[in-house]
Amino acid sequence: MSSILVIFCFILLTYSTATVVPVDNVKRPPCPYCDSSVYSYCSGKLLHDACCCLNPYEHELPIECKLADCSFLHANSCREHFLITRCCCNKVL
Repeated sequence: MSSILVIFCFILLTYSTATVVPVDNVKRPPCPYCDSSVYSYCSGKLLHDACCCLNPYEHELPIECKLADCSFLHANSCREHFLITRCCCNKVL
């Protein structure tokens, strides 16, 4: 399970940094400060929210995503999930 999580997080980090490309060369805002309480999100919670926020028709998701309960997110929104993933979790992995 941990190797699947590491591979999936690598794919997710690649996705989140590669597809959130600024339009018309407008730079994205810098990442906010990552409080230490955010780092606990960078494992199972990240995987759960990624399963719910990523489109399975655009991305090959792990089999565990079929079991994810997407009636809730650990982050406040998918936008926040992508922000935490891009700005904070890449420092943990």
